[in-house]
Amino acid sequence: MTPQPPSPLRYQVVATGIGELAGRLAQLLSISLVGWVLGVEALGIVGIAWSLTAIATAIVQSGPELAGMADMPRHSAPGGLIAQVGGLRIVGGLLAVPLLFLAAFTLGLNREDILLQVGMQGIALLAASAGLAWVFRGLGQARRQGLLRLLQAALTLLFLGGGLLAWRSPLVLPLAEALAAGICVVVGLSFLARDGLGRPWLAWPSWPLARTSLALGAVTCLSNLTWMLPIVTTSPAAPLEEVSHLTASLRLILGFNGIMQVFFLALFPRIGLVTIQDPARGRSLALALALQSALLCLLLVALAAPLSEPILRLAFGPEFGAAAPLLGALLPVLVPVALASPIAYAFMANGRPSLATWTQGLTTLVVAGGIWFATAQAMGAWAALVLHPALWFQAMLSLFLAFRHNLVAWPPGEWYKACDPRHLFLAARFPKGKV
Repeated sequence: MTPQPPSPLRYQVVATGIGELAGRLAQLLSISLVGWVLGVEALGIVGIAWSLTAIATAIVQSGPELAGMADMPRHSAPGGLIAQVGGLRIVGGLLAVPLLFLAAFTLGLNREDILLQVGMQGIALLAASAGLAWVFRGLGQARRQGLLRLLQAALTLLFLGGGLLAWRSPLVLPLAEALAAGICVVVGLSFLARDGLGRPWLAWPSWPLARTSLALGAVTCLSNLTWMLPIVTTSPAAPLEEVSHLTASLRLILGFNGIMQVFFLALFPRIGLVTIQDPARGRSLALALALQSALLCLLLVALAAPLSEPILRLAFGPEFGAAAPLLGALLPVLVPVALASPIAYAFMANGRPSLATWTQGLTTLVVAGGIWFATAQAMGAWAALVLHPALWFQAMLSLFLAFRHNLVAWPPGEWYKACDPRHLFLAARFPKGKV
């Protein structure tokens, strides 16, 4: 029995986008449900465990997945590669759990309820590490990849809602995530068996695969660290209510950013194809996408910021209305993110991922320095405002490097065409034509 052929590119983009969007919405709705049912203090505990685990997730999951998908086309029989990536992710998860506890103790987060939440979140991380959705994305089987992501999102919300009816505890969230991930592993294995790929037992990864995984996971890890540092550094000294307000604000912002990134991920294959077909048009497309995304995001932020209080009350419950000033002050950070993200994808489309790595690394250092200074001034949750200068630094540095290495360019003729949506559609159009 042979594996199913890859889905058409357009079908892959749509199915992948729907699956990823469902996953990100489920994450946001899960936190929202915890806030509504359990209140401010419980969400603060969840936020601390979530911030620590999110940093580890990039190395344990994202890096090996990207390395495995990149290597998949070179394997006519991918069972061995699947086993190696699975082994790498499980080993990474096993190493990450004690490191999460060490980080919690080092930061002074040694309350029993927080440590228990961190431990349960580590179990959820281990369960997710065995996931197989990445395999079907690497094989180009968009329907199965999208189905697994949709199933995991739906099961997480189902188990969380049912669990909270029986047990009013923040521990229900990682338990629901672990159960949903486990069921999806079983479904994924059945898909592989139907294709005659057998049961991919775990295997010790090769050094090249491990090295590539670490390199690819570094950017995501640094990005997660950038967003999580405000919570991690605020948690030891600030009241749990303040940590909860910061968690709610950042979780909403990351939810909006996640939806935006699904859009960029869906367009990434097109950026790569246009760049290969016509480098000049690819450079113009990347710059137009960056500028127009930032302008659209600026408009949306201007509309959403005055509505911070009703958004928080609707998302997490009436107790969270007090976090409205913080959310309103942080929402504009989405604008530089919208500007920088297409440039990062242009780096990768042109075979220059190291530029994205260095840019993200420097941004993380700026955030760490700013957070250290703000914490020393006892700013509490408002230390997160350092994200503004840090993310604008990232956007401007990304643009500078992109222009310097000739990876983006103004469209021919009038420069303002880069802000015209019609130019964006023309630049992305196939077959090759005038821009």
